[in-house]
Amino acid sequence: MAARIPLAKNLAAGSDGTSVFIRSANRPFVVQSDAGYTGNVTIQQSVDGRDVTDANASWTTGTTLAANDQITIDGPVFRIRCSGTHTGTATVYLLEDIP
Repeated sequence: MAARIPLAKNLAAGSDGTSVFIRSANRPFVVQSDAGYTGNVTIQQSVDGRDVTDANASWTTGTTLAANDQITIDGPVFRIRCSGTHTGTATVYLLEDIP
């Protein structure tokens, strides 16, 4: 059974979620969203370390995630967060240990 790690809980439109550092090197990474919003949530990635705040990190846009959807990220991920470009509130999870 996969562990569900929250990337964003009740993420409001126009805001950024707090980043999550990835401990596992196992790929692919699966990201899953709920149906509580319309539009897209942007999945952003950074290679900055823990000594850099989210506000000062260099973020690149990896992909977007629609409501009630699931995507797979095949590339290496070190630090990840969600950015809200939607209406409503979004909850997004990173699934770990997918068999």
